Amino acid sequence: MHTGPHFDCAGDNASGVAVLCEVARVLVETGKTLARPVLFAVLDAEEHGALGSRHHARQLAGEGWRPEVLNVDMAGKFNGTVAVELGPDTRPIIDALDRAGRLLRIPLAAGQVASDNRQYAGVGMPAAGIGLGAAHYHSPLDSLDRIDPEAVRKAGRLLLVTIAHLAARTSRAGNDNENIGKE
Repeated sequence: MHTGPHFDCAGDNASGVAVLCEVARVLVETGKTLARPVLFAVLDAEEHGALGSRHHARQLAGEGWRPEVLNVDMAGKFNGTVAVELGPDTRPIIDALDRAGRLLRIPLAAGQVASDNRQYAGVGMPAAGIGLGAAHYHSPLDSLDRIDPEAVRKAGRLLLVTIAHLAARTSRAGNDNENIGKE
């Protein structure tokens, strides 16, 4: 466990937020209607007890929602593989990630992401986390000039293609509230 100060910076956590914003922009600009709704959530205080995701996960669960959750954290440095942390009932997410990774030739490997995805998994939602890496993790050197643009592009392409695969999948047993968000 890290006991010193945390430095919430460019690689961890801003690179994941940048990927999410860019993927949302691309989806809107293409004008393509997805078969299922997609909700993008940018959360705060992951480094300080996952306060934002804990609140959001509990709120969704309390309203009866069970979305498939894919969390992107640390997309600022590519270390050769994308770490994927699995939660409960993640087969559709893993299938979509695997198809996207193979299509894009981005290798995936099981690993710890230790991020907001755990809060969603903790309330029983199918949740997975992906992480590429960050230079100088949790240090004052985690700055914008140390972000690898190609890593951010890889994360964005992986997320975009994964969302397309998930959104194309039909709902199981007519359970519309398993989608990623509300209409």
